[in-house]
Amino acid sequence: MTAVAPLANTSAINMNESVQTLVIPFVAASGKCVVVHIGVQSEEAAVASVTDDSGNGFTKSAAIRAVHETDYTDTDTTDDPHPIYDSWVDGELWTIVSSGIASITVTLTTNARFAVEVQSYTSSGFGAVGSTTAIQSSAPSITVTTTAANSYVCAGFSSVYGLNDIIVTGTKRGDVEEGTEVTDLQVFVADNTVASAGPCTVKMTVTNQDTDEAPAVIFPVPATYAVCAVEILA
Repeated sequence: MTAVAPLANTSAINMNESVQTLVIPFVAASGKCVVVHIGVQSEEAAVASVTDDSGNGFTKSAAIRAVHETDYTDTDTTDDPHPIYDSWVDGELWTIVSSGIASITVTLTTNARFAVEVQSYTSSGFGAVGSTTAIQSSAPSITVTTTAANSYVCAGFSSVYGLNDIIVTGTKRGDVEEGTEVTDLQVFVADNTVASAGPCTVKMTVTNQDTDEAPAVIFPVPATYAVCAVEILA
C-alpha cells in the first residue's frame, strides 16, 4: 500500500461583495485527489458549484454554517434584547479525483466575499468526512474517525473575525487571509497523518498565539469558525 503524499496547494480570495465567481489556476494530473476548502462570508450565499476547466463537477463532501449572535438592549424603545447576527461563515469542502486539471472555478449562489484553499494528493480516493462549528473559541477543533490505515486527514478551518497567528496541530499546508480586524475572512488547511496500525480517531486543533514577545492567547470577539475535514485514503 502506497502512503498518501501531499502535492500542490494554492489559495485565492475575493473581498469584492459584487463578485460571485473565482477562476483559480491549479494543475493536477489524472488520478490525483483534489480537495477544495471554501469559506464564504455571507448570511445568504453558499457555494453553488466547483468545476474544473473541462467542466467536470466536484462533489460537495461537507458544508456547515456558523453564526455568531450578539444580543443588545435598545434603550430608546424597549428593554427587551434584540439579536444581531454579527458574523456568518459558510465553510464547505468539495472533492474530486482528477482527470487532468488546469484550473478550478468556484461559483457561489449569489455575490459575496469568499476565500478558497486548494490541495492535491497522491491517493486512491476519499474516506470519512466531518464538520463542526466553533464560536468565540481560541482553539477550534475537529475530530474525524478514519476508515482505513495509512490515511491522511485534511481539515479546512474557515473563519470570520478569526485568528491572528495560526499554530496548528498537524502540518499547516496553506492559508489565505484578508481584511481588517472587523472584516477578516480566513481559510487555512491542516493535514494530519493517521497511525498506520488501522482506523483511528484524529483530532486537529488550531490555537491562536501572539508570537512577537511572550506568547499570549488573543482572539477578536466575535470569532466564528466553520470546520470541514476529509480522510485521504492511501
